Amino acid sequence: MGKFVYNQQEIALLVDAFEFAAVGMAIVSLDGHWLKVNHSLCRMFGYTDDEILTSNLLPINYPGDSVNGNGFAQTGPSYSTQVEKCYIRKNGQKFWVLCNTALIRNKSNSPVFFMIQMQDITEQKQAEEHQQPDEVKLRNLLKDLPWGSMLLNEEGMVLHANRMACDIFKLTSEQFSGISIGTYPLIFFREDGTYIPPEQHPVAVTLCTGEPVCDQIMGFSLRSTEQTRWLLVNAHHIEGWLIHKNKQVMVSIVDITQRKENEDLLRKSERLSAIAELGAGVAHEIRNPLTTIKGFIQLLQATSSATPEYLEIMLGELERIEVIISEFAVLARPHAVVFIRKNLQTVLQDSFSFVRRLAAQHNVQITTKIPISAPDIYCEEHQLKQAFVNIMKNAIEAMIDGGTLFVEVVRPDSGNVLMRFIDHGCGISAEVVCRVGEPFFTTKEHGTGLGLMVSQKVIQDHGGTLELKSRPGRGTTIEITLPVYRAESKLKDKHL
Repeated sequence: MGKFVYNQQEIALLVDAFEFAAVGMAIVSLDGHWLKVNHSLCRMFGYTDDEILTSNLLPINYPGDSVNGNGFAQTGPSYSTQVEKCYIRKNGQKFWVLCNTALIRNKSNSPVFFMIQMQDITEQKQAEEHQQPDEVKLRNLLKDLPWGSMLLNEEGMVLHANRMACDIFKLTSEQFSGISIGTYPLIFFREDGTYIPPEQHPVAVTLCTGEPVCDQIMGFSLRSTEQTRWLLVNAHHIEGWLIHKNKQVMVSIVDITQRKENEDLLRKSERLSAIAELGAGVAHEIRNPLTTIKGFIQLLQATSSATPEYLEIMLGELERIEVIISEFAVLARPHAVVFIRKNLQTVLQDSFSFVRRLAAQHNVQITTKIPISAPDIYCEEHQLKQAFVNIMKNAIEAMIDGGTLFVEVVRPDSGNVLMRFIDHGCGISAEVVCRVGEPFFTTKEHGTGLGLMVSQKVIQDHGGTLELKSRPGRGTTIEITLPVYRAESKLKDKHL
């Protein structure tokens, strides 16, 4: 092995580096006596260098310090150690030091002395001692909560997740530790099926705005499986005095998968009940025209002649059966439809074209007040047009002596658009208004009682509302409210 040779200038640099280092430096003998100390170490202990060099380390160890002896490495094979030790300054003040010790050997590999580096860590230790009880209390509090609970830092990284949270997400505490909302092994989505990107996660929203996110329902599935579960999530901003001195978010998570499944079963049960009710009505409504058709066919068989008047009656009854079955199918069977972005004015104008001929036959003029800046909506175009046509057809047929059908569009707020369909027909009483929408209830001679029911269902499936206002002799107003299109509110293909 080569022999190191230092010139005088290099030796002077080494001495200066030792003497004027910002941290405490010392050379200690193998039996624990100070051989050389620098200025920083003297200031740290509050002694002069002569006082330290003439004393032993043990008298200034803090009583009760768990480290035995001087805490330095012995002359065994260990080359270096690092230990936190507690000492007492000359003025009696307790302080903590991070000691890095290296055993120095000569060229014969025999131990010669210890080189010590000491850094005052008193403030850090005091902060830890102050924070630990609060942190322990917090973790104990969260541990046995009957719902999932997570604490995340300002970067969206999980600091702590309790046992229930681990059970809900099927992750261990080790898997949770250190992951952030952008690296979750999970896929989150809304009730409508749209994906929730990391920046729209409740944690990110609360961190960004400082505002809580309350009772948000969201689903998730593990990236490794297709299992879907539903959560009720609350996120609240808290000051970071508990674990770290920065912004944090406390998230509570309740697994509502069973509740969602029960709600789906209830909806299916209600749907089956409604279908049974509709089925009874359909059977009744279809039986009458079928009886008529059967009677005329038997009459034709008896007379061996096809009277045009009889054929016209049978054709009309068959058309009535077709209308009833078509409208019943809309209510009773889900249809795979695709929602797309459409301008409301375009949808309305297309709907007007379907009823203009009927309006002309009833001497009804259609007047509109639709702003050029009518908003876009997210809709299944054909079903929405059918709903508008049903409403306008009812309004036109209600004006027996002709009149004006007024259609206007207004924006009551930034998130919705309101449409009014106003006629000046005969109007209906409050008692009848209460029954509007019931299957097969109609005030028209040739009505099916399904048209408005279909329209209500279509509007509800679009996230809107339909309200009917009427007074006898004064006409009827139907108000429809629909949500306007927003990029973040897009729906996936859904079954209606």
